[in-house]
Amino acid sequence: MRERETRWSKNVIRRGIVAVELLGFLLAIAVCWLTELLDPPFSIRQVAIETVVLAGLAALVVAVTLRLIRRVRYLEGFLLVCAWCKRVRLDDRWVGIERILADKSELRLTHGICPDCADVVTGAHPER
Repeated sequence: MRERETRWSKNVIRRGIVAVELLGFLLAIAVCWLTELLDPPFSIRQVAIETVVLAGLAALVVAVTLRLIRRVRYLEGFLLVCAWCKRVRLDDRWVGIERILADKSELRLTHGICPDCADVVTGAHPER
């Protein structure tokens, strides 16, 4: 459930960023039209060219922004795991992997022992 809520909130943030960018470009286009209307002679050709250039620039900026957001999400997906004890760095603390899995998913954890570790514990293969 938390994963769905997090994904939903990230989508809202992404849409908000894109909406603010588009609003800024719409305001720039409006200013172009307004200055052309208030400053005679009116040239529909010049305003149309400015509008097309600003719309193209807006499309480019939104595409780059969405790519950067995807990249940040990808990088945020990495967990820093201690090579020795397998604890995970969460903000400024080191916590067990069990806590991370429980917090980030709906998994219920239980414990067992794999055959390799069982051999080490029982002394069947002490060299491992």
